[in-house]
Amino acid sequence: MATADALIGLGMPAELAIRLGFQPVSVTTTAATQGSAGGLLQGYGNKMVAATFASAGHAVTLPDEAEIGDEIIINNVSANAGIIFPPSGGNLNGETADASMAIAAQGSSGCVQRAMKVSATRWAVWAVTVS
Repeated sequence: MATADALIGLGMPAELAIRLGFQPVSVTTTAATQGSAGGLLQGYGNKMVAATFASAGHAVTLPDEAEIGDEIIINNVSANAGIIFPPSGGNLNGETADASMAIAAQGSSGCVQRAMKVSATRWAVWAVTVS
């Protein structure tokens, strides 16, 4: 997968590169709540997130500004299990609005989650098995 910066470096217009490539993002969580500052993802476009969950149960929140079709890959790079929230009012896999989903600690299969925005409020989320 190409990063948006790499595509821009090849001469692709920035807006197109952001929509087609991935933006690498690093976050360190600060709380276990939806929208907590440390784990709040922002902006539209595809993102590859290296998430450090400072404590077990801390949270990453998917970006409210995401557009339908945007994909977020969250890799838990810490020894702590964490949780993923949809943006406020959204849902993951059709569950209750604002309900979270677990992400395993680094070294476990399932420490990577993929999320794709499929409607104005719904995200499809699945675990990626890594070995």
